[in-house]
Order: sequence, then C-alpha cells, then structure tokens
Amino acid sequence: KTSNDIDLSGWTLESRNKVFLVELRGVIPAKGYFLLERTASTTTDQAEDMVYPSHSNIQNTGVLRDFGIEANLYLKNGTTTIDYFDLGYWPFVNNKDTRHTLERVSPYATSTNSYNWKEYSELLTPPFAKDAGVNGVLGDILGTPGRKNSVSGYYTPAENITEDTVWRKAYSPYYVPPFDISIVNNATLTIEPGVVVKFATTGGMEVHGVLRAEGTIKEPIIFTSFSDDAADGVDSNQNGSTTVPAFADWTSIKLYNTATSSVVSYAHMKYGGQLVNRKVTGVLAAFGAYPHITDSVFDKNYMVSLYIEDGAHPFIARNTIKNTVAPEDTYSEMYYGSGIRIADASSTADIIGNIFEDNRIGISSESATSTPLIVKDNTFTRNKKNGEFNYYYGDFNLTNTNNQDSERKGGFYIKIVVRDGQVKTLRADSMPYIVRGGITVMEGGVLVIEPGAVFKSAPNLQAPPVPVIVRGTLHARGTEAHPIVFTAFADDGDGYDSNTTENILVSGAWENIQFIGATSSDSVLEYVHIRYGGGGYTACNLWCTDYKGAVRIQDAHPTISHATFDQNLAIAVFIEGNSRPTIANSDIRNTKEAIKNSRETIGGIGISIGAGLMPVLVKNTFVNNSEKVVYRP
Repeated sequence: KTSNDIDLSGWTLESRNKVFLVELRGVIPAKGYFLLERTASTTTDQAEDMVYPSHSNIQNTGVLRDFGIEANLYLKNGTTTIDYFDLGYWPFVNNKDTRHTLERVSPYATSTNSYNWKEYSELLTPPFAKDAGVNGVLGDILGTPGRKNSVSGYYTPAENITEDTVWRKAYSPYYVPPFDISIVNNATLTIEPGVVVKFATTGGMEVHGVLRAEGTIKEPIIFTSFSDDAADGVDSNQNGSTTVPAFADWTSIKLYNTATSSVVSYAHMKYGGQLVNRKVTGVLAAFGAYPHITDSVFDKNYMVSLYIEDGAHPFIARNTIKNTVAPEDTYSEMYYGSGIRIADASSTADIIGNIFEDNRIGISSESATSTPLIVKDNTFTRNKKNGEFNYYYGDFNLTNTNNQDSERKGGFYIKIVVRDGQVKTLRADSMPYIVRGGITVMEGGVLVIEPGAVFKSAPNLQAPPVPVIVRGTLHARGTEAHPIVFTAFADDGDGYDSNTTENILVSGAWENIQFIGATSSDSVLEYVHIRYGGGGYTACNLWCTDYKGAVRIQDAHPTISHATFDQNLAIAVFIEGNSRPTIANSDIRNTKEAIKNSRETIGGIGISIGAGLMPVLVKNTFVNNSEKVVYRP
C-alpha cells in the first residue's frame, strides 16, 4: 500500500493482554509484503522475513489464540495502534482441517470491518503454500503468503461514515453490506467520478449528513447490485455467472433533511427499490430533504425510482428514468411502477427536462403544498401513464408546461378539487389532460383554464361519471387560434392517441360539464370546443336513460360565447331550474339522437330549455341537429 519502505524497529504484534507478543524486526519494502512465521520450515515456497521464536527477548511467543478474549491481534508502533484484527471474523476458525487462510480484502478499509475479511479462494488464485499435510496426508495450505491476497481488489467494504470521507476511484468498487450504512449528521461522503458502489441484498444507505456523488459524462458514478459484474467488469461476489442482477436486489439511498443539500449528478442507479418491512422507498428517496438530482440514469428499479415524502423538495433535472416495474395488481397499478412518486401532500419538487421511458407511471403525485409542483420540459415515451396528479383532497399546485410524449400518446391524468377561497390555474400543456376522477370547483373557488388546454374524459368506475362540476367559478377562456377542448378519451383530434387503442368514437362517451347554483353564475366558457359528450344516466327505476346535455345549467347564469358543440348525444345544452345563461356566437352541430327506453328515442337537440325560462340566445348557428331549440313544458 505504501510507497516507502517501513522500518519495523519499535513495532510489535500482540494480543489484547499481550499473552501473545512479537517484537518485529526488519523492513517491509515499499508496495511489498512481510512474511512472519513461528518456525523456519518448508510450509511455504516463500522465504520468511522473520521467524519470531529465534529472538531471545520475545515474550510468550507462539501463544496465538483462536478463541476467547485473546483471539485478536494488534499491530503497534510503540503505543500507537496501526491495525487490529479479531479472529472472530474467520469463518473457518473452528475448522482447521479446511486449511484456508484468512485474507484481508482491501487495505483501504478498516480491519475492524468484518466484511473486509474473507477466506482464501482457490478459484481465484492457485495455492502455493505447502506443508507436509494433515494426518500424514500431503496437501496445500490454501493461501498466498508473501504475495497479493487472492481476494484482494474485488471490492472495498463500506461502513458507517462518521467523519468527512472520500470514496476514491482507485479503491473502487465499494461494497455496501446487507444493512443500511449511515452517513451521520455533520459528516460528508464525497464519491469521486468513476466509482462503482455495489450493494448486497438488503443493503442500503441512510444519509443524515451530506452525500456528494458528482460524476461526469465520461465517468459516471454507478450504484448497483453486488451481482452486477457488467458495471465495472469485476466479479465482486466471485461466483462467475452464477448470479445476475435483478430488480430489487438492494434497497435504497435515503436522504434526510439537513442544513446542506446532498448532490447526485452524472450517476447511474440500477436494480434497487427492495421493500423493507413492506415500505416503498424507491432506489433514491428524499425524506424532508432538498437534494439536487441531475444528469443521472435510473434504470430497472422496483416499485419507484425516486421517492419523495415528509416535506421534501428535490430539484430533479435532465435525468433519464426508465424501466420502473411493479407487481401486476390493482393497488400497485394505481400508485407504483413510478419513475417519480411524491407520496404525500407536504412534499413537492422541481421536475425539469427529464426523460421518462417504459415506466408504468412517469410521475405520480399527491403533492398539495403552497409551493408549486413544477413539471416542465419533460419527455415521455412508452409509459403506461405519463403522469398522474391527485388533488381530490389537497391544494392544487401543479405548474406545468412544454411536457410532451415522443410518440404523441397518453397525457397527464388529473383529479382536482378547487375549494372555497382558492384561485387556481390549469395551464395549457403540449399533452392533453385526462380527466379520471373529476374536476370540481366548489362554492367560493375559482378555476382558470389557459387557452389551448385539452381535456379528455376517461371512464372510471370508482369516480363520479360527471367529469366537471362547477359550484364556484370556472373561467375557461380560449382563443380562436387556441380553443379549450373538452372531449372523449378516444378523440385524437389534438394529435394525441391518449387511449393508445384504435379509435372508436361515439357520441355520449362522457357525460357533461355542470354549472350548479347561483354561485357558479360568474363562470365563462369562451372559445371552447365540446365534443362527444352528453352521455345519459340511468333513471325510471333502471328501465330508461335520462339525458342532461353536454353542458348542464341548473339555477345558474353562466356565459357561453364562441363555443363549438359537435357530435354530442341527445342534447348539447340543457337548461333547468332558475337559470338565465347567455349563449352567444356559438356553433351547435351534429347532435345525435339517443335511446331513452325500449320504445322511444330522444334528442338531436341543440338547446333544451325548461318551462318558463328565458336564456339570452344571440347569433348562434345550428347545423345538422334534429331540432335547434326546444322549450320543455
């Protein structure tokens, strides 16, 4: 290990209470070895550097114990302990007939780390320690005395980081044993570019201090399975191709809240995500932490790649997150297989310029903080769902723009409730929104929708059939060039094949937008396209279907202008109760007849108006409807 000779004058090798004591003499050559034997013999094919009983001033020589409190060795220079070894690390200590020597794996890890000791492996290096054998049978002592250890160079074992530490490329790969090692508070672990870190099964890392894993494009830092020989060409577990890496081979790196943020950049994280006590933490988790995670690759991880919880706010940019898998069951289908999972309302993230490929869900979020969840400039490819954002119980905080699917499929799934006193904006994005679970604006709430936003209503047996219910205020103001669109899941008119199946477009594929009560009267639909809506609901004791339009207005006075209604079922606009809406400069066309019951049909009606109501109708056009306007008795 050292570049200079070491003079052993004043050095000793001794047990804890000096039952065994050798005063060393001679020199360890630079980058060399020192062979110490009890007697001069032909035990090895190497010349001894020292035979310790030959010195008259040696005390208690030869009493090297392999059990009890003296089963240890201290290498000392004067009173300073240079190294220490406990024979309890030796798996063959009580089975001497195996004749395996115990070898240190790495000179760069402490001797007190039990994972830094392994028995000699004849699969790696032929034996050349010889003696007369056991019980008169000639044989080898299985070891490499006076030469490089057979197990040397296969890994450097890791242990708890209690002070500022650097993991160096020259000592790579590092081995994390089958438990969580910890970076303690106020300690920093810095990992050099090009380092490979391999985790044993159930191995992981808890970061209560700071992790700085900053690789480069040419020399990324790799976090992977102990079975991953391809990561660096090193068979660290020394079993050839007997084992291969797989999803969930190791647990995760967990980042906790500290004053200084951890940094992960130009890193590769693979084969992690193993559950611990049924808890999902992904391969990289932020618990109340604010890490910067950039320019990295997350591949073949289990359940979740990046997991965010407990008030965390990571910055996640320019990463590739792919092949995140989960079991094929209903619960996992809803939440897991996620590239990024924000698991609670108190957390958020900046998710910018990432690539999401072949995940079940690209981004799954329960975030509902006052701090925006920023999702922009991301690219999605072949994910079952590109994103799923649930605000049914929390504060809508999504700020998104310029997200796209490279194959123009899918969209962002949303479920939103805007509550009393809240003013929220739904932004237009390059991808459509898929409404599964509904958009609800409660009394006193305001929802603003930007021009160009597209909403596709997807069927969901676990959610209300009405995709948009407004009891507060909805301002959906598009422009002639960028209208706001409400349509069916199968409608590819925006250029996105959101349901990823052959188009079977039917009128009435979704129910309607409802304005309920006088508190929704300030709502506006302007330059809005409403297509394939008007689906009915079961009535008449289940033997008939009733229809309330693609837009239903009840006891409200909203304004609809420059809107286009096309291919809706039965009724385009249904007005009832104490309502006096304004509908102006709108185009209502191709409203289809519907089956009311086994004997009659209904519809093809542009506007259906309740008895005694007088809505304001100005300069509307009607094309290819059965009836333009009907006043119900």
